[in-house]
Amino acid sequence: SLRVLYNAADLYVSPTMAEGFGLCLAEAIACGTPVVATDYSAVSEVVGPGGVLIPPRDFITNAYAHEWALVDEAAMSAAVERLISKPGERRSLGVAGRQHVARFSWTAAVEQFDRLLSQPAAIAA
Repeated sequence: SLRVLYNAADLYVSPTMAEGFGLCLAEAIACGTPVVATDYSAVSEVVGPGGVLIPPRDFITNAYAHEWALVDEAAMSAAVERLISKPGERRSLGVAGRQHVARFSWTAAVEQFDRLLSQPAAIAA
């Protein structure tokens, strides 16, 4: 299972160009595995204090007119090298990350979505 792999890993590295939520990121963090990822879209909200966020090097517009972030390979490599050489920092990120992602749950998501749906619609003027 993925849980076994997340728990066996020292890091989860995600040079993602864009994420809707980043469920794999949250799963890794929930296992105490720190994340190194591109700081774009929902990634920063999901990762929080559970990893290192790398600012994008640049942006491109894909064929569907959506913006994608291009990873800064040098900065991401440096972050990975640093964390591999510092197990104490990895452990600290793992602990902070687990506490952070504990606030995400399907129940909380449903409750928030339900609140949005039950609000009266704004009337356009």
